[in-house]
Amino acid sequence: HIIVGLLLLSGIVVLLLEMLATTERPLENAAITLFGIVYIGLFLGALLGIRESSLFPEYNTTGLFVILMFVGVWVCDTVAYFWGTKFGKHRLFEKVSPKKSVEGAIAGLIGTIALLLGIHVSPLLPEMTLQMTIVMSLIIGIFGQLGDLAESWLKRTVNIKDSSSLIPGHGGVLDRFDSLLFVAPLVYLSIETNLI
Repeated sequence: HIIVGLLLLSGIVVLLLEMLATTERPLENAAITLFGIVYIGLFLGALLGIRESSLFPEYNTTGLFVILMFVGVWVCDTVAYFWGTKFGKHRLFEKVSPKKSVEGAIAGLIGTIALLLGIHVSPLLPEMTLQMTIVMSLIIGIFGQLGDLAESWLKRTVNIKDSSSLIPGHGGVLDRFDSLLFVAPLVYLSIETNLI
C-alpha cells in the first residue's frame, strides 16, 4: 500500500510543480513524468508485492521465487538473442525492433520453459507446483519479450538509442529490467487471483 501512496503523492507533486513552472507544454510534461513514475515505480513495485505475498509458507522460499523470476527473464533474453542472431530469418516486429526475430522469440520461450521445468523437478524449489511452473513460463517467455519490445518502442518514439549510458553497450539500465516491467505485475496479479 505504501507504493500506491507514494505514487499518488508523486502525482500531486508533479502537477503542482508543472503548474508553478513556466514551461510551454505543462500538461504534456506532467503526463510524460507521471507515465514514467507509474511505468517504473508501480510495475517494478509489484516485486515487493510478490516478495511479501503468502505464495509459499517460508519467507525465504518467496525470496528464491523472486530471484527465479530475474533468472528466467535473463535466460529468456539470452537464449532469444543468441538463437535469433544465429538462426533468425523472420522479423518479429521490425518497425519497433529490427533485429528481433520470430525464431529468437520462440527459442526464448522454449528456454524459459526448460529452465522452469528444470527448477520444478529439482530440489531447489520443491513447493513450486506444475501449474505455477506453466503460468510462470508463459508470463516470462511471452510477456517478458513483449515488455522488451514495449521499451524499444518507447525509445524509438522519443528517438533515443539507449535509455542511459551507465552500462556501455547494453542500452542502459532500463534495458536490463524492461522485461520485468511486464513480468512482475502479471506474476503479482496471478498470485492475487490464485492463478499460481
